[in-house]
Amino acid sequence: MDIKDKVIELIREKFNITEDLLPEESFVENGMLKSLQVIELLLSLEDEFDVEFDFNTLDISEVESAKKIEDYINANK
Repeated sequence: MDIKDKVIELIREKFNITEDLLPEESFVENGMLKSLQVIELLLSLEDEFDVEFDFNTLDISEVESAKKIEDYINANK
């Protein structure tokens, strides 16, 4: 399972999301997750992928989709 698929799986499990979520789809813009839920997701991903998100400088647009989160993790490992 690649990173973006794991992100989608975590979103579904953690937030009881049942609708389909495409890797490039913004789960913020579509209203699926609120900003605090995104932070909660990122904290879970830090443990899962041994990566740190700098919440002081991170822009939500950098992590608004499973694909963008995958790109961020790959760039910051």
